[in-house]
Amino acid sequence: MRNSKLPEFIAALKNQENGAFKILFSNFDGYAKKFYLSYYVESFGNVFMEEAVQEGHIAVLKNVGKFRGASWPEFEAFIKKIIKRTIVSYMRHENIYVAKVKHSKKAEKDLIDNKIKVYMEDEILNGIVTDEFISDFIPSKLNSRELLIFDAIIRDEDLVKFAEAQNVKYATIRKWKSRLIKKITEIISSSESEYKYGL
Repeated sequence: MRNSKLPEFIAALKNQENGAFKILFSNFDGYAKKFYLSYYVESFGNVFMEEAVQEGHIAVLKNVGKFRGASWPEFEAFIKKIIKRTIVSYMRHENIYVAKVKHSKKAEKDLIDNKIKVYMEDEILNGIVTDEFISDFIPSKLNSRELLIFDAIIRDEDLVKFAEAQNVKYATIRKWKSRLIKKITEIISSSESEYKYGL
């Protein structure tokens, strides 16, 4: 990352250039995950790690324009501060939610359901390639944009390069991917209900 000139790199981030995103995330993704694992893995496991790290990425993109320093060490400290603050804020919400579990059976059920949902989404992502039901049945339920993402996942394509090829911002591709996984999860849940209850 330091091979680039700092002002030019920041300008590229402000312009939402995919290459700059890739460099930024590759340099700070490890820090974000390490921070999460250091403070939250004992209480939550890995259930909220990807969401917390993604929140950190989004916060960086929103706030990078506020950087007023002049050196790489200042920039790195600035980015780490944003990531740390965002993950703490995100997980504070989860801590409050978990605290309510002690006093509410419904909240406990909701938390368990949410963990199952996150786990299911990970399984869906893996299953897109390996599960015949998903790879054969699901495409007929998707629109043209969703099919593009679906095919990219099947091909294990680098989504940064995919975004460049589609002339779309990488952050937008990440959103489309999350929505696709959510939709596939809902389709599978609906299909299972139809099978179970004969609907």
